[in-house]
Amino acid sequence: RNIGDVSGAWLRSAGIESVEDLRAMGSVEAFEAVREDRPDVSLNLLWAIEGAIRDVHWLEISAERKAELKGRLS
Repeated sequence: RNIGDVSGAWLRSAGIESVEDLRAMGSVEAFEAVREDRPDVSLNLLWAIEGAIRDVHWLEISAERKAELKGRLS
C-alpha cells in the first residue's frame, strides 16, 4: 500500500525489500536510506512509507505525525 513501482524500485535499491524491512527500519530511516541515492526525493515518500508501515493511505497520516517525522530527519 502506498508504494508504487518507482518508489518500490528506490526502496529496493536502498536494500529494503518488504514491508517487514520497512517496519524493522522505520519510516525515517528508510526515507533517509533512499535519500542517500536520491537527494531530491520528496517528503511524499516519507508519508507513503509511514502509511505502508501503518497500512493506511498516506493521506491519513496526521499533520502532527508528519511534523514529528519531519523533525526526526537528519
